[in-house]
Amino acid sequence: MPAALSHLRTDKRKRTRPMRSLSVTDARPGFCTLRMAFTDDYQRNPSAYSRALTGSWRPLREERYSAPATPVLGACEIAAAKALLHRTQQPPPPRRQPPPPPVALDPETKPYTTDELAREIFHLRPHTSTCSVKWTKAAPIDISEYPMAEHLAQAERECCSILRLLPTQYLDIKQALVRAGRTRPAGTFKKRDAQKLCRVDVNKTSRVFEWFSKLGWIPPAAPRAGSY
Repeated sequence: MPAALSHLRTDKRKRTRPMRSLSVTDARPGFCTLRMAFTDDYQRNPSAYSRALTGSWRPLREERYSAPATPVLGACEIAAAKALLHRTQQPPPPRRQPPPPPVALDPETKPYTTDELAREIFHLRPHTSTCSVKWTKAAPIDISEYPMAEHLAQAERECCSILRLLPTQYLDIKQALVRAGRTRPAGTFKKRDAQKLCRVDVNKTSRVFEWFSKLGWIPPAAPRAGSY
């Protein structure tokens, strides 16, 4: 519509007010800051700025990769590293084996196997098959049915039968006399000392002491001073 006839418009549409065009600063508020930054860079180094804009920029020297410097370790750090390396190189310790189950002892032989010496005395056997003990006060008895008789040698069973001793009594006398003869100083254990150790007839103890001395189970007594 020509401008001369604009007053003849018949439409009832509301006229809009023309909008004010925004300036460059209003439309792009960061433009000024960016422009100032470019300007500052250019003023500092115009040649570098121009090379960057034209794409002809090259680094002044090639950047080479350099391995990081090895840190300097102190004496403590070196010792700790060596200890750690030593531990890692060692084989693992062997597994601890469980202790063997205790050996079941015979209740009958337990009193005569309490220690190493008691077990050694219990297993002592005479080197002869006969017994030289003499006893005329009573007739021999049969001990084959008494407890612990199966643990005695033939000569020991004969000694018990002649002296009318039970196998347990004989084993007690054997433990007491042989232990005393081995633990006391050589030559100091005599017959009267043996009679005080055993709670049986002193004459029977004397016969057993003499027999054990012949077998070599008890060291011989030292001779008296002045005797020939």
